[in-house]
Parts: sequence; structure tokens; C-alpha cells
Amino acid sequence: TPLYSAINGIVVEVKDDGGGGQNQNNTISTYEECYEIIEVSGIAARNLFHWNSIMIQSTDVETSDPLFVEYVHIQTNSCAVKVGDSVERGQFLCRSGSVGFSPEPHLHMAAYRSNGVDAATVRVKFQRINNDDTNTRESGLDSADAQSFLPRVGQWYNHNGLVEVNSEGK
Repeated sequence: TPLYSAINGIVVEVKDDGGGGQNQNNTISTYEECYEIIEVSGIAARNLFHWNSIMIQSTDVETSDPLFVEYVHIQTNSCAVKVGDSVERGQFLCRSGSVGFSPEPHLHMAAYRSNGVDAATVRVKFQRINNDDTNTRESGLDSADAQSFLPRVGQWYNHNGLVEVNSEGK
């Protein structure tokens, strides 16, 4: 699955080596240049502290505080950015993967106030891409609330918010 930047900012960290060392030369520049790579990963203790990730530094638009957004478990050799690159919201970054302590390809996305290893996560709201005024009126929310959503752990989301998943996971 292609992953796109949720924010404007500067890339401050890239781990794109499958957990075994730095890989500064193996980058691609567009989604079309991606190719499938078979990853060896899974729920095993040896994978606990090995992952691929991208971290972007930005500024919180509401508080002007620093904001660091990290994308974790990305596919090896799929990074289209490198440290120091300026990125814009909606820009292709990489592909989701399953590197590290991971049973299947997925994304962990987290936001922090610093890039320290002990930084606490902060809540972030996501803006809907296709806001429909009909849905706004029917939901009873005002326009500003209806244009964003706050994701909750264990739920499935798309560009419009919460997705209902049946008991079979579909």
C-alpha cells in the first residue's frame, strides 16, 4: 500500500534497511518505481527492536509546538525520501510493509512533541478528504467537526473516517 505524508515538514530520520543497518543508497523517487519485496518478519522476539520507519518534523498548526510524525513497519527499499528532504502533505513517502515485530503488512503512525526515544505520543486529528455536506447535516456535527476525525486504537479508517468492519474482517 502506498503511504503519503500527512503533513508538510522535513524528513529527520529514515530507517529503510529491514532492521540490519543503514541503507542510504537504495531509494526510489516515485510510487511507480516501487516493486514488491518479500520481507522476513513476524511475531518473534528477535524482531522486537528492528523496524523500518520515516520520521517527519513539522509544526502543530494549532499550538505552534514542534510535531514529529513517525511511520513504522515500512517496506524495505521503498523510501522515496531521505533525511533533510522537504515533504508536502500528500507526497508519496514509501509503501507499508511488515518489517519487525509484525504478523502482516500494516502501518503504525504516531505523533510526538520531540524525537527523543522516550517521547510520549500526542493525539492528532485527521482531515477528511471528501467531506459531504449531507453527511455533516445528518451527523448533527458542525462543519468544522465533520471535516476531521480522531482515530481510536483497534479501529479501521479510510480517507473519510471510521470504516465498519464485519466479523470476518471485511
